[in-house]
Amino acid sequence: MSRQSLLLSLFYTVSALIITEVQSTSVKWSGNNDPNAPEAAKVPRSQKYWDENNIERPDYAKTDAEILQERIVKMKSETDGMKMFFVIALFVGIWLALAYKFVFAKGGQKLGSSSSKIGTGLSHEEKLTRARNARLARFEALEAKDD
Repeated sequence: MSRQSLLLSLFYTVSALIITEVQSTSVKWSGNNDPNAPEAAKVPRSQKYWDENNIERPDYAKTDAEILQERIVKMKSETDGMKMFFVIALFVGIWLALAYKFVFAKGGQKLGSSSSKIGTGLSHEEKLTRARNARLARFEALEAKDD
């Protein structure tokens, strides 16, 4: 499978998940015949009336684009909690890794080191000079012993 076809199929899959299908429904309006609420039967149900009186339009009066926008906003607010969970989990994981490294993994003797010796702070040449002097002192001690 080529890279281009893989990216194209991924794009179509993501598009299908993001864009929801809005199906049209046949809504038939019937007046309110309830004698206890005669004003409900007389209220105009037009876009102009809703806009002038700041009334939120019912779902049947919304366009497909408005419904899609509301669904996207709802989906975004639902996924914000998951994003926050993963961010917190990431920070906790990093914190635990650092705590383990600096707090719990300190003890014990490491290879190539000694827990009793501390470095002398001498340069390499000084160490070589001291080693040479120690060898000479040993040879002189052996010569003095042989005499």
